[in-house]
Amino acid sequence: MVREMFNMKPSGFVAAVVAVGVGASAAHAGTTMLNTVDRGWISSEGVANDSLNYVAGESDITSRNWFGFNLTGLSGVVESATFSVLIDSQFGITNSGVYEFRDVSTPFSSFSNRIGGGDIFDDLGDGDVFGSIAFDESLMGQMISISLNSDGLAMLTDRLGSMAVLGGFVVDDLVLPLEDRSSIFGFSSGLTPTLTLEVREGNDNGDGGMGVIPIPSAAGLGAAGLALLTVGRRRRA
Repeated sequence: MVREMFNMKPSGFVAAVVAVGVGASAAHAGTTMLNTVDRGWISSEGVANDSLNYVAGESDITSRNWFGFNLTGLSGVVESATFSVLIDSQFGITNSGVYEFRDVSTPFSSFSNRIGGGDIFDDLGDGDVFGSIAFDESLMGQMISISLNSDGLAMLTDRLGSMAVLGGFVVDDLVLPLEDRSSIFGFSSGLTPTLTLEVREGNDNGDGGMGVIPIPSAAGLGAAGLALLTVGRRRRA
């Protein structure tokens, strides 16, 4: 093997060593697109809707929404996640505002069983921010996307193999004067959101449990070559 390596041209030797480093990483990522398995809203009075509408903000009532995704069968580390949905072209948005995804502690079963309560309404607006979008009526009839930040990705990674819930609300939904309040996702019962995940298999450092071998520098390659040459000479002696 030593003799064969030193019969290579210098460029061939470099390629052989580099190939060792590249082949050591076994992890890879796959893309999964999921529809919501359920969604809805909770009003400021603690009432849970009994439909698939997920309007948020001020329409006839003030509401905050939630989306449930089934992550069973998935494992690894979530590297990216994007929430996408079409906005109704006539009544999807009123006024302008900012919509945020928040972390929630309420279990999915409480949402799916339409258990209401003021504490759940509060929960939809007081967790860590996972992503946001500024909206106005120009987005009606458009497909929108919200990318989740590192906190959101960590939450999804923690939920792989089970159910995950994204809670959302319109910022200042209870603060602004009534005429200045806004809403998003109006007339949304028939518009199904999706969550596109990029999930990396392997462990948290992305190397499939084998460790990443760095590509040697030119000096390192030279030293490695001298060491192998010395070994070859000793064996012939």
